[in-house]
Amino acid sequence: MATPTSTRSASRAPRRRRAHQRVLQGLYSQTLALSLRSIEAREHTAQVPAELRQKREDEFRKGELAVLYCSPTMELGVDIADLNAVNLRNVPPTPANYAQRSGRAGRSGQPALVLTYCSSLSPHDQYFFRRQEQMVAGRRVATADRPRQRGPRP
Repeated sequence: MATPTSTRSASRAPRRRRAHQRVLQGLYSQTLALSLRSIEAREHTAQVPAELRQKREDEFRKGELAVLYCSPTMELGVDIADLNAVNLRNVPPTPANYAQRSGRAGRSGQPALVLTYCSSLSPHDQYFFRRQEQMVAGRRVATADRPRQRGPRP
């Protein structure tokens, strides 16, 4: 049997939750959301005309455009030296694709952050979420300026 004190405490819980939600909503809308309003992002996909893609790439390189949402159009042949973060919205199809996409960041020996989102509804993403080393481990091929380093084999 519930006591009057425990009944009162239980009835206050939803009100406290609502109060916390209002505080968090206010914090978000008055600080975080306002600070993000000035960030401009543009699409860089095959659906964007080539001239406009090039313009956006140039703006991104110069720091005039903060975020570029890309499809595999940025996977090969695009070098943005100052790029220090890549966020992959899903796990690429193969380790080669992963290397190309994540390799856009951290050029010239600078540190980089690569985040990969794994969808709970994607069997492919979930497979590699549980077996990350199969996507990211491997051997680096020697080039003239970098001798081959021994490491874990796939």
